[in-house]
Amino acid sequence: MGPAEHGTRAAEPRAPRVAAFFDVDNTIIRGASAYHLARELHRRGFFGLRDILFFARHSTMYLVLGEDPAR
Repeated sequence: MGPAEHGTRAAEPRAPRVAAFFDVDNTIIRGASAYHLARELHRRGFFGLRDILFFARHSTMYLVLGEDPAR
C-alpha cells in the first residue's frame, strides 16, 4: 500500500529558503556590499577568482574614495 492509501502524504521536497536584504543606508554593512555578496557567490561556484578581485577592488575604492556617480 502507498502513502495515499494510508491517508498520509508522501514527503515532498522542500523549497530552499530565500531572503533578500537591502542595506540602502549602511546600517548592516558599511560601504558597498557587492564584495560580500560576490564572495559568497564565489564560495557557491557562481563567480571565479577574477570576479572576486574585481569586486574587492571596487569595494576598496568605495571605502577610500567614497561615492561617485561615475563609478
